[in-house]
Amino acid sequence: MLIGLHAVGEFSLPFGVGLGTLFLGIAYVGIVFMLREYDRNAPWVPIEVPETEEPLIGDVVPRELDRKAFPSLVWGFAMLSGVILICALGLTASAAAIAEQTGLGSSFIGVTLLASATSLPEVSTTFAAVRIGAHSMAISNIFGSNLLMVALVLPADLAYSGAPILGAIDQATAFALVSGVLVTSIYLAGLLIRSRRTIFGMGIDSALVLVVYAMTLAVFYHFS
Repeated sequence: MLIGLHAVGEFSLPFGVGLGTLFLGIAYVGIVFMLREYDRNAPWVPIEVPETEEPLIGDVVPRELDRKAFPSLVWGFAMLSGVILICALGLTASAAAIAEQTGLGSSFIGVTLLASATSLPEVSTTFAAVRIGAHSMAISNIFGSNLLMVALVLPADLAYSGAPILGAIDQATAFALVSGVLVTSIYLAGLLIRSRRTIFGMGIDSALVLVVYAMTLAVFYHFS
C-alpha cells in the first residue's frame, strides 16, 4: 500500500495528513485486535521444534522478578522502554551527521547503519525468546515490529509540516519499501510451506532473505 501511495500520489487531508497514512494507522489498530482474537481462538504453534537443553519460560524467570507485583513490572518495562527511546534520538542525530560527512546520503545510512542500530534490541529479544523456547514469541517479535514500523508512518506524517510525508520520499526509499515487501513475502511463504530443506544450517527462506538484503545494500551503495 505504501508503494502504491508513493506511485500514484497521496491525497492530503485538511490538517496536512495523508489519507493513506491515516488509513494505515487505523488499520494497525484493527489488525492488532484481529490478531488478539485469532491467537485466542487458534494460536500458532511451531512444528518440529529442535530440542534444546535450555529451560522454558516458566523456568527462567528470575525469582526476584517473579516475586514483584504486576504494576512494578509494568513500570520497570516502561522505564526501560523510555531509555531505548531516548537513546534512539541520539542515534538519529548521529546517523544524520554521518550521512552528511561521508556523503553516502541519508537513505543509505538509514537503511544500513541506523536500521541496524535500532534493531539491536529486537535481535537480542528474539535470540532470548528462542533460547527459552518461546518460538512463537520470537516470530511475533519480528513481524510485529515490522507491522508497527508501517503504522509509525502516521505519527511521522503528523510531525511533518506541509504536504503528506509520503510525497517527500525519494526513489531510494521507495526501493527500500519494495525490498521490505519482498523479504516479508519470502518469510510468509516459508511460514506457509514450512520446508525441511536447509542451506548452511538455515532455512531456504532465510538464505533467500540474506541474498535479497545483500543485493539491496549493493544497489543502495552503488546509487548513493
